[in-house]
Amino acid sequence: MNNTPNPNRNTGGTQRPAQPQVNRNAQTADRPAGAQRPAGAQRPAGAQRPAQQAKRPVQPQGKAPNGKKGGKKNKDLVLAVLALILVVALAITILVCCIKAIVDTVNKNNNTPGTTITTTGTTGTTAATDPVYPTPAPGAWNEGFVTLSKPNTAIHEGDIILVNGDHAYTFPSSLQLVEMLNKSYGWSTVYVLGNGMTYPDGTQKPVELSRRVVADLTAMLADMKAANSTLTDTRRLMILSGYRTLEKQQELYENETVEGLTAKPGHSEHHTGLTFDIRISVKDKPEIEYLNDTEQAWITENCAKYGFILRYTDDNKDITGILNEDWHFRYVGKAHASYMAENDLCLEEYVDMLRKNHHYGLQEPLNYKVGETEYTIYYFPASVENDTTNIYVPSSNYEVSGNNVDGFIVTITK
Repeated sequence: MNNTPNPNRNTGGTQRPAQPQVNRNAQTADRPAGAQRPAGAQRPAGAQRPAQQAKRPVQPQGKAPNGKKGGKKNKDLVLAVLALILVVALAITILVCCIKAIVDTVNKNNNTPGTTITTTGTTGTTAATDPVYPTPAPGAWNEGFVTLSKPNTAIHEGDIILVNGDHAYTFPSSLQLVEMLNKSYGWSTVYVLGNGMTYPDGTQKPVELSRRVVADLTAMLADMKAANSTLTDTRRLMILSGYRTLEKQQELYENETVEGLTAKPGHSEHHTGLTFDIRISVKDKPEIEYLNDTEQAWITENCAKYGFILRYTDDNKDITGILNEDWHFRYVGKAHASYMAENDLCLEEYVDMLRKNHHYGLQEPLNYKVGETEYTIYYFPASVENDTTNIYVPSSNYEVSGNNVDGFIVTITK
């Protein structure tokens, strides 16, 4: 083969002149066996492979033989899948919102029967609303009732307030107390008083109780003395541990010798002035004695007639959180004390029963008779939307007490 550059080739891209047909077999026959192109022989610069022998161009990755992008179909598929996912997600969101709306409606109907007010409450949320009570129908038990406006803080005041480990006593700005009879701590015809309270600052105060308690207490102790021959001029009932300040309760709590007998400061019924402890004082003996079995049985069985309850017993210690104290009596009023005694309820159980079963406007009131006197009792919740509560009451012959939890207890005397 001739390796000499062709003088007819130029850089302008002119075609090579047609070459005469050559018998390739003959050329092959003339080349010695194994002969190869001389070493270092190169195709002349600028020489190109004839067009008919040109190699197929290498296709760039990502392109199909027809020149379109190879990933277009994949991209379309991905977009379709994403669109489907978005549609499904939207459908699920709509379904969840519908279910939530249905559940909220059911809960609202279950928790607040009847029409409800939906304005924002004083706490800045709409989670709780006041029920709207229907106008009493003619002949209904509450026909002719009027509204009595009470500040919500009044739930901490009254004869039936619940004071225990969960519900602290709220001290009022002024507490109407009376210094008990027999101020000189001498002997009286019915009972004597303990030495009162010596406070941490050294102040000595006599036994004090709420004004509401004294008349019923005196009547009860007089009847108790008359019914028990063991109570004589030398063996007398003694009243001690009436009202206590927060500081005094703190001192007693810190010096407690038996765990579970002394309430935490701020959680003692003695703060209310509605509670007293009872013992026996024997003349010319410094020791204070407990009631004997007969005396204890009488006051336990009869105290409800005078409006008192035995507050702490072994049977209710798991509820009250206080061990048995058969000397500790609490005033709640005759109707409530009698119902609790008859149904074997402690104060916690009674307050809870009224809240659950005798809600004004939603449930029937509790009708109860003591002797010849009939009572109608019901629970009225404190407003969650306003600072005052409009309680429905008759025009007369009623009393309202807070429960120290969440509302009021109305007692109507017929």
